[in-house]
Amino acid sequence: MSAISIRLEDLVPVGTMTINSCETDIVDFEALSPEYSPAFIIAACAKMAAVDAIINPKMLISERVIITQRMDTNLGLLLNPINKLDYYLGSAVGLTILVKDFGISEVRAARNDGDMQALDTALRNLLANTAVTANLAALTLKGYSAAQNTVIVNLRAAYSTDNAAQVAKDKQIATLRTNNAPVLKSFWDLLSQIWLAGKTIYKVTNPDNAKYYTLSHIESVIHNNTLHGGFRGKVRILGVATKGLVVEIKPVLGGRIRKSTTNNEGDFDITSLARAEYSYTVYQAGVVLVAGTFVLATAEKLLMDIAA
Repeated sequence: MSAISIRLEDLVPVGTMTINSCETDIVDFEALSPEYSPAFIIAACAKMAAVDAIINPKMLISERVIITQRMDTNLGLLLNPINKLDYYLGSAVGLTILVKDFGISEVRAARNDGDMQALDTALRNLLANTAVTANLAALTLKGYSAAQNTVIVNLRAAYSTDNAAQVAKDKQIATLRTNNAPVLKSFWDLLSQIWLAGKTIYKVTNPDNAKYYTLSHIESVIHNNTLHGGFRGKVRILGVATKGLVVEIKPVLGGRIRKSTTNNEGDFDITSLARAEYSYTVYQAGVVLVAGTFVLATAEKLLMDIAA
């Protein structure tokens, strides 16, 4: 049998669609060979459950969720200090470099992209530029304090520590997959067997049905649904729907930040989301009000009312 030719993250969705098709057509499969029976479907589902546990290990992902939530909270805490420093830079006199070269825009871009390595680098550069004697003196005259600088220093250190912890969890997940490569390959071989049988049965008699046993078509269906998910709802503070709150989400296993601002009715709406587990954080004027996580199925439109 051939090597696995798709992303491991797609193996369970592809397997689900394949096994569902086989179960629907089980009478035709049994006519081809007695090995295809309800018992075959049960065994295939059991193999898929084992594969899912390897690709999406709940314990390791839960531990990573905790790290991600802590990082998201700290990302929220960075907004006010950076906005204030930006103000001080804009009004300070006698800086040794141009304001645009201090690195504020790079910090914001890295934060919005969820790129913690880039954020660490950008904050290091920003703090180094701020620490230049002439620059610090000019900023201090405008109101920038040692305490404000310490907040940014401590947040950068926290990001660096948690980023390393995330990388360690990712390595554990990757190692789990590597150590269980034979299990993943066995499931892939099972799917390949079903595809071959399905095409054998339907290629001539029912070409439209045969495509459901063609990997390219299965991937097309899955990928067409990939960014059709959504997260929307209403945010209430003490029971009152509130305008102007920022709802940010980020995939737990890494990715860029997406955001929406609540309207007059307190409603938010974030579209074009892929199947994944996400963390969410609600901010008011840069202050974290509430945070949590949710799991989004393929093409699911999740509705959630959030109380803060």
